[in-house]
Amino acid sequence: MNKKIITLLAVFAVVISLASVYAVETTNHDFDGLFKMNVPVDENFTNPVKEGQFSAKLSANAEYAGQNISVFYYNESNMAPDFKAENITDYLPKMLKSNSVFMDEPSIEGKVYIWNNTAGGSSDGLYLVGISSDDAKEMVCVEGNNLDDLKSFINSVEF
Repeated sequence: MNKKIITLLAVFAVVISLASVYAVETTNHDFDGLFKMNVPVDENFTNPVKEGQFSAKLSANAEYAGQNISVFYYNESNMAPDFKAENITDYLPKMLKSNSVFMDEPSIEGKVYIWNNTAGGSSDGLYLVGISSDDAKEMVCVEGNNLDDLKSFINSVEF
């Protein structure tokens, strides 16, 4: 009986230590006064604005745990009139469907919008996770491969 308890406690200790190793340590980052969000510690976010990119007043990339993440900020001034959208949460799914790999409608968990790249019928593990301001005039999205981390980042957004 004691061996079973000791074995169980040892397994539990290993699981706890592995979970702490794989957890992403974050810090709160201010994105040019537009919003704040928890991001991986010691990552260098840049602000390249690419010509013809509707989304980007801000586009940021960071490398963490061998993966890239991108952060996008959208507001009503980004909305192209040909999509006839009422607000940013109406506009973004239409825009993504017309010119990105995120062609399906997002699933919605509370205030969080989740797109999965299912172009061609299969997923390459790329996700786009977004949250809008309460008035639906602004939206932040994070793109990457680890859905749990992306949800954690996006749930920390402060407009």
